[in-house]
Amino acid sequence: MTTIVEFSVDPAALVLPSFGSRPQAEAEIVSLAACDGPLSQLLRCRGPTGPEETVAALDADPTVAEAGSVSDLGDGWLCRVEWDEVGPLVPYLTERMDAAVELAALSGGRWTLRVWFPADDDVSDLLRFETDTGVDAGLEVERVHTTAEGERTPFGLSEAQYDAVRHALQSGYYDIPRRATTGDLAAAFDISQQALSERLRRAHGRLADGAVADAAAGEEGPADER
Repeated sequence: MTTIVEFSVDPAALVLPSFGSRPQAEAEIVSLAACDGPLSQLLRCRGPTGPEETVAALDADPTVAEAGSVSDLGDGWLCRVEWDEVGPLVPYLTERMDAAVELAALSGGRWTLRVWFPADDDVSDLLRFETDTGVDAGLEVERVHTTAEGERTPFGLSEAQYDAVRHALQSGYYDIPRRATTGDLAAAFDISQQALSERLRRAHGRLADGAVADAAAGEEGPADER
């Protein structure tokens, strides 16, 4: 069973500490990941200034290597950001705790996150973040709940689909060359290769649908709920 935690932190623990201190500055990113090299990501930004001033403010932030404006959303701007560095909370969540950040939104000088953890006891590990890292993040937990059987996990996947994709990613199934086969993945879940392949196919279809929907929303504004 997966545990979902919604909490808020100061930007210094995540990204955009300088940008986040600007009056009425808002930003939203859909997912976060730690990596060895630069990470390029799209942000939905809002604020009292225009796109050029917003991009300049992003560029001036110490966590940003490069920023640019992609499109006008009507009520804000879609900006592309390449991170120079990220705060300690990112690797703590994604590497140490194997968590998935579903939503991260910056408003009022604070990041609000919705994060999925593989186990219930991971919540206590999250609460030890400041003690373990020595970082004063101002971490405040707002909501905790667990998924019911069959409930959708991040990105619209079922829990079984999400577990399969996550294990495939961690096992090197998506690497070139591959470091794991469908047989390896199927054995890990004690199911047939055909069942594993079908699970991944459905998961990839949902992920692709979500990516296309996000791109359409960026070009045309928010899409109607389906």
